[in-house]
Amino acid sequence: HEPRSDIAKFEGDLELVLKELRWQQRDPSIKGVFGRNKLSFTSIYTPEMWDQHTSRWRYLRHLRGWPTSGLLLRILPQWSVLIVWARISHWISHKTNMPSVPLTPLSLVSTFVGFLLTLRSNQGLSRLTEGREGFGKVVLYTREFADLVAAYVYPKDPKLGMLMTRHTSIFGWSLKSMLRRSDESDVLYTMLGPTDAEYVLGHRKAPVGVAARLLQCTADLWDRNIIRKSEHDALLANIGHMHGVITTCERIQATPIPSFYTAHTSRLLMLYLFFLPLAIPDSTILVTAMVAFAMLGLDEISHMLEEPFRLMPLYQLSKISMKDVADALLYHPPPLPAATDDQAKEQKDSYNSHKKKPTYW
Repeated sequence: HEPRSDIAKFEGDLELVLKELRWQQRDPSIKGVFGRNKLSFTSIYTPEMWDQHTSRWRYLRHLRGWPTSGLLLRILPQWSVLIVWARISHWISHKTNMPSVPLTPLSLVSTFVGFLLTLRSNQGLSRLTEGREGFGKVVLYTREFADLVAAYVYPKDPKLGMLMTRHTSIFGWSLKSMLRRSDESDVLYTMLGPTDAEYVLGHRKAPVGVAARLLQCTADLWDRNIIRKSEHDALLANIGHMHGVITTCERIQATPIPSFYTAHTSRLLMLYLFFLPLAIPDSTILVTAMVAFAMLGLDEISHMLEEPFRLMPLYQLSKISMKDVADALLYHPPPLPAATDDQAKEQKDSYNSHKKKPTYW
């Protein structure tokens, strides 16, 4: 059905999305080993999760979960190869009395490798922080825009106000679909109807299509003198902020850490781990295995953090944004003191009709 200025239908569509189409607690679009393992930056933390995260028993929990660790599964192929090579080199050195590689030059190389891995990890953390701030602002700007629409647009033009609210509610989903190439078409068709959904999905960048539709509605309200200049400027400012979020996320996704830096780090790391068993032939294979696990793990973590949108909780943030947008229209604050008794009665009746908690909560 085409979008209508019908509060009950809007609430029903939200309930359909949040309780049937997107009912899962965790993002089903995260595939592979991380679809089965909970990483801290793939979830929205609750107080209970924070208690577990900071518990003094975390060391035991982390050791117990090591065999099924997503990080271990990611580095297992290259780690296994290095363990096999350590075993072969240990056998060769004892059978042939081959002289060991001098340890001093290798120690110098390890200093550079450690520095490069640390710097790359810091860059990855910086990109994760920026990605969190960028997509996190989706909740802020859509909530603020919905509050403006509920206060200044919907009371004067319910049809256009509802259309703007519906588009605002799916801004997070459209941005998620662009960043993660996930299929959110069922959400868009449910909330927008075929005409607007096809326009947004057909746009080269879905969230830009949502922002363009909101701008079109704002311009129409201004042309018909339905909103004042201050209200018009506030709506435009929020649309501009949405474009800023899109640009920030695009920049992070389109510009990785320079590939020559990554390649140089990988080469030095492989050379160091290759010659390590030859430099300490009398040590156990366990030493090589532990050093390799530490360095390969750090390198893999930096690569995971480099493109944060693959594992960030975009799914949960999109749901939060959708609920906050709907709350602006469906859960009203108490009425202000009225000038006359008739106005007070009208306000009270309106408030009582929207007083119940929405069904999608």
